[in-house]
Amino acid sequence: MPDVLRNNMNGPFHDYIPDWYGDVGLKILQTMCINAIMPIVGIVKGIVVPIIKAKIDSKFTDDIY
Repeated sequence: MPDVLRNNMNGPFHDYIPDWYGDVGLKILQTMCINAIMPIVGIVKGIVVPIIKAKIDSKFTDDIY
């Protein structure tokens, strides 16, 4: 193995030991949950924000003019 890879691959875990799941696995799970929710947030933001801006512009009345 080249020295560059060997130097970057030395970490506190040799294999998937129980401590790995608590440290690294939790961060991977957090990232997966955030990535699952963000597309929904983007869609809702694209729909809700213009509605709220329109309500603010009309001073929360039902007058469309």
